[in-house]
Amino acid sequence: MPARITCPHCDQELRLPDALYERPAQCPSCAGAFTIEWRKPRPGREEIVDALLSTGPDDPERRPCRYCGEPIRPQAVKCPFCRRWLDT
Repeated sequence: MPARITCPHCDQELRLPDALYERPAQCPSCAGAFTIEWRKPRPGREEIVDALLSTGPDDPERRPCRYCGEPIRPQAVKCPFCRRWLDT
């Protein structure tokens, strides 16, 4: 189904065919070229770790996961990194 978008150059309303998703496109009104990015790039492992461990990997309140070794909260029942259930 074509998406309705606005040209970033001339503000003309356009219908973008499915075949042009995430590829270069050109506005038929002003000939301005642009690319539509539909998804945000997936965060890398470093960004995920930083978000989950806002206090840092050496936080004394963390313990290593028995399966992957990543630092997790002491009360965790499932590792957020390897997604394995932890025995309590």
